[in-house]
Amino acid sequence: MNLEHYIDGAHVPSLSGETFTSLEPATNRPALTVASGDAGDVDLAVRAALKAFT
Repeated sequence: MNLEHYIDGAHVPSLSGETFTSLEPATNRPALTVASGDAGDVDLAVRAALKAFT
């Protein structure tokens, strides 16, 4: 299962395309592939939030 960011009403991958694997704690097996955000992703999310409140 892949988990992307939810920004401005849409599921989107990270701008860098980077991901990391989240492990199931009980089995230590891979559970999810998660989008790895950086400052650019935060900027998009903040801009979307500001747009939503103006």
